Amino acid sequence: MSLLEFAREFARLKSDLAACNIPDVQLVRLVDFWPTLQQNADNPSYQSYVDELVPIILHLINEESLYDLT
Repeated sequence: MSLLEFAREFARLKSDLAACNIPDVQLVRLVDFWPTLQQNADNPSYQSYVDELVPIILHLINEESLYDLT
């Protein structure tokens, strides 16, 4: 996947997260996206995306989002 394709997927992820108000569904969406990021995590060109994603993950991990994660 090219950097441009990844940027589009990342923008789609952020849009999906913003549109969804169901915390556990947001976490599932992050889990679904993780393999895409993991494939590129060692590439310095993707570091800004990793840096942007970490606070999103930390914000979404809370009691409400983990309550019904089945």
